[in-house]
Amino acid sequence: MKLLRLLRTARHVHPDQIRQKMVYALRKAKADRGSLQISDPGTLTISPIRLRKYLPLHASVHDGNFHFLNRNKKFDVDPDWNFKEFGALWNIRLNSFDYLYHPDTSQKDGMFLIHSFIRKAAGNQQLFDSYCVSQRVMNWIGFLSRYDIHDEEILSFLWRQAYYLSVNPEYHLKNNHLLDNGFALLRAGLFFGEEKFFHAGQAILITELNKQILNDGAHIELSPMYHCAVLWRLLETIDSMAIIRQDYYPLNTLLADVASKMCGWLSAIVFDNGDLPAINDSASDGCPPVHAIADYAHDLGLKCAHTPLSVSGLRKFRNRHFELLVDVHGFTHAASPGHAHADALSFLLHVFGSPYIIDTGVSVYEKGPVRSYERSTAAHNTVEIAGRNQSEVYGNFRAGRRARIINLKEAGHVIEATHDGYKTLGALHTRKIEFHEREIVITDKINQQGSPLGVAYLHVDKKCGLRLENARLISKFVQVSFEGADHVECSDTWHSPSFGVQLPAYKVKIPFSGNLVTRISI
Repeated sequence: MKLLRLLRTARHVHPDQIRQKMVYALRKAKADRGSLQISDPGTLTISPIRLRKYLPLHASVHDGNFHFLNRNKKFDVDPDWNFKEFGALWNIRLNSFDYLYHPDTSQKDGMFLIHSFIRKAAGNQQLFDSYCVSQRVMNWIGFLSRYDIHDEEILSFLWRQAYYLSVNPEYHLKNNHLLDNGFALLRAGLFFGEEKFFHAGQAILITELNKQILNDGAHIELSPMYHCAVLWRLLETIDSMAIIRQDYYPLNTLLADVASKMCGWLSAIVFDNGDLPAINDSASDGCPPVHAIADYAHDLGLKCAHTPLSVSGLRKFRNRHFELLVDVHGFTHAASPGHAHADALSFLLHVFGSPYIIDTGVSVYEKGPVRSYERSTAAHNTVEIAGRNQSEVYGNFRAGRRARIINLKEAGHVIEATHDGYKTLGALHTRKIEFHEREIVITDKINQQGSPLGVAYLHVDKKCGLRLENARLISKFVQVSFEGADHVECSDTWHSPSFGVQLPAYKVKIPFSGNLVTRISI
């Protein structure tokens, strides 16, 4: 069974990705052993890149106490850079130095931590992880420029990190990782005046921005969090180019055009109260706040390109009562779909500007039952058949069989789509959503002879004060009724608006055969 699942996973992997993974692993291993030749930088001169804004991140450090991903760790003296008690993601953030951007991080504390990292570099497991290197390069350059620091030891180490990145980008992973490699190399090229770094970063960005940013402005991984993270680094790159190479028109024009498209998509999908939709792997503390990104773009003179939502598969309906976001994309088409969930035809709903139907979100990246559940169909507001996921998500970031949208109809305030995630069971799931002034009607149909048992799930914000009466959901402003339900169950569950946090929520389970009509009305 595991062999078949591996084969189903491998068929989506391009042969060049496998080759690039081997190349990456070999070069990283050589670097870890100290056998990868990195040339001597010689005497270094720098051009500080003082950004207009250092966007606030959800990461801070004070007196040796590190706080990010909603976990605190106090190190008595030097940090243990291989500390993994809180998981791999926390360790990545520790080694990425995001906390250098925090306004309360002093020059003294920042310098101490950078020198500690350099002093204890031997044996650091993240020293040559190219994603970590990318974040570290950008964050160190930002910190050094902000305080106008010229420290030969730091600059030499930083140059060597950038050199390593230039020979070992993450072509095997692609997606946001490869874009960050490009952003970091371009910035290192500007900072050091190193053409090798600059042109390596430029080549990655020109290729990958054209590939990864879809026609409606969405980033290809379809995670609002990673979309914001990429957009943030893109805005910083535009800012950096304006400082050092403002006359480099072809690249500057591309960066500005892409940023405008990405701003437009973000403004189209974000909720009116500022909430970032929890779609796929998306958490509120994984990127700068949406309003800060919008302000930064405005300060750079960028305008949103308001392209209608299309290829990203998200659709937004709103009136004075409801704000509805629907996912009719199916499983993401990204080259490495590790951040995708089995959530085809799911939806999120705000009523009178507040969350009502919510997503489970993501609290961890560590392999285990929580990670498996948060990526599962049952953790989303869609239909599960025969207790199986629509798409075969497993491990931390793996995916085998994948659901596709095979029929999509749109007319005004009505949308209907069918996915084939259950074709191995001989079943198709079709969902039709009708958006009215005071009512939303959702019709689910399982197309299979014999009408197998399906289960529709809804996840409701705990603040709504939900109660179940006569198979109907009742709250202060909203009533939800079901036609065709076998029965209705309501239980306690959690949702995760940010990493490491699980807040109480309601989980509604509605078993049915054939057709189910759900009416959400005020």
